[in-house]
Amino acid sequence: MTGGHRRCETPPAWLRLWATLALLMTLPLTGAQAAVVEGDAVVRLTRATLQTAASERNVTLPHVLDQSDFAPEGGVVRYRLTVDVTDPGVDRALYIVKMSRSGQVWLNGHNLGSCGPLAMERLRCMHQPKLFRTSPEHWRAGSNLIEVQVFATHRQTNGLSDIVVGPSDPLFSSLYRTQFMLRVNSIGALGWLTLSMGLLAILVFLTQRSERLYGWYGITCMFGFMSNLNILVTAPTLPMPLFDWLIFSTRLFFVCLLGVTYLSYFGKDRPVFVRSLVVYALAASVVIWMTRSDPQVISVLYMPMLVVSLLLAVASIRWAFVSRSKGDWLMASSFLIMPVAGFLDLSRLMGGGAFTGTYILVYTTAVTLALMGIGILGTLSLALRTTRDMSQILQRRVDEREAELRETYRKMMEAEQQRARSNERSRMLQDMHDGFLSSLSLTRVALTSAAITVQQAATYVSECIDDLRLMLEASASEADGLESLLVDLYYRYRSRLASAAIDSSRDLELEGMPPLPATSLLQIMRIVQEVTNNSVRHSAASSLCVQARWSAETGQLALELRDNGNGFQWAGLRPGRGMANMRNRARALGAQLDIETDAGGTRVRLSLHVGAQQMSLG
Repeated sequence: MTGGHRRCETPPAWLRLWATLALLMTLPLTGAQAAVVEGDAVVRLTRATLQTAASERNVTLPHVLDQSDFAPEGGVVRYRLTVDVTDPGVDRALYIVKMSRSGQVWLNGHNLGSCGPLAMERLRCMHQPKLFRTSPEHWRAGSNLIEVQVFATHRQTNGLSDIVVGPSDPLFSSLYRTQFMLRVNSIGALGWLTLSMGLLAILVFLTQRSERLYGWYGITCMFGFMSNLNILVTAPTLPMPLFDWLIFSTRLFFVCLLGVTYLSYFGKDRPVFVRSLVVYALAASVVIWMTRSDPQVISVLYMPMLVVSLLLAVASIRWAFVSRSKGDWLMASSFLIMPVAGFLDLSRLMGGGAFTGTYILVYTTAVTLALMGIGILGTLSLALRTTRDMSQILQRRVDEREAELRETYRKMMEAEQQRARSNERSRMLQDMHDGFLSSLSLTRVALTSAAITVQQAATYVSECIDDLRLMLEASASEADGLESLLVDLYYRYRSRLASAAIDSSRDLELEGMPPLPATSLLQIMRIVQEVTNNSVRHSAASSLCVQARWSAETGQLALELRDNGNGFQWAGLRPGRGMANMRNRARALGAQLDIETDAGGTRVRLSLHVGAQQMSLG
């Protein structure tokens, strides 16, 4: 599939995981201010005196500041509260669920610290609950004064929650730890989970460029993680206006990219939709910067995205109904809560909702991304497992075919070797029959009939022995080469040539010639032997010259035998086996044989391309 809908059959474990995450998502919305610690030692302070630059008045906690209570560029306001204690020696703490935007606490003039390590103007800790531990010497019997300084700006809702005073350890375990886990740790865990899955998805996209869904999902996860930095980071290193703009713009980008990811999941990410959402996010980021992250402007910018998310939720239900895929139904169901959470958070951004509440969309988007990532990466895991299984099946079949081919090749080689041995035996039997066996038979018949003398019989037997020796030497090995065989042949024929008064000579230039197969050597030497015998018996020649040359440039072997005998006449020549055998042998070699004869002698030329013979060696 190329950038289209990636189907996902969801196992039952998926549904259990989804239900668990959904339950976790709703926990921060329930009972955020219910004091778990009970007894006289725990006091919840809800009355305070608010001191601003312009006035001083009594307020009820949780309290939301008016923008007229501080300067437009941001300023400090003070809350004063009193609490009576009877036993100042108790180890007490102050639990404050929200100080917006940042705050610092004093007890009876002792500075208990602020919500972060920097000056209040550079802190952003309205989303993190705080527990301020005190020492017994900070307290006195009777009335004690608690002062809280809050730094407020126009970029968010400002104020102070109620304050719980009680023993340190119970407050930590029952209130602070639970609320910090729900408000901060859970967001951090979900953020790191989605970021990890997003990076993995981007890695998959970089290796599989055609799968756009992985790319959109990975980028969406990165923007989602960045948009939650205002919850995880209390002391940003960036200037505060730039950090505020980064949070609001990345959150808007995240909403747009989440829509693109859903479109890509269902295979509906048409270019016009993608471009529209991305361009809107870019334009909105510019507007947010120009208006200095004004909450009212941001609320207006979010409204079109709420409408888009509602349309996407309805459309995803329709797409899931058409596909009838469990994975599609799960994605559509998870996206249904997005418009509801968006409307609630928009109301909260515009000043509605409880001051100490939380933004629901932070949890719903994180859970939705986690579910989507599990679905997408689960599908990838299934595809990889299927690919691995198919690869194993393919490898097994390849191994089986290789084994079959090896067995077939082995049988073919055995058959070829058997055929070669059979051909070699046939050739040797043919050579033996046409050569020395035939001569021996004729010699035996002649001796039986007393047609020849003993001396002639000895000569015939010597020829048979020479013929057999030639066959054995040529067939034994080609290592010695043609030149060695020619020299040996004429060494053995020296006495016979001398008795016929024939002066023999050799002119051999065969250095560097590649070795010839034994069968080729034997065929050549048979031709040489036949020509030599004809010269001795029939030519009445006084000289016989053998010339052999090999050309490295052309790969051509030229072998020539000539005598100065009386030649013969082709017209009166009676057909015989010798001439026919020579031509048959030349034809078997793939060589050209030329015979010239006249009153001045006979010349036999053999031309052979040694390269072709070398190929037959392989």
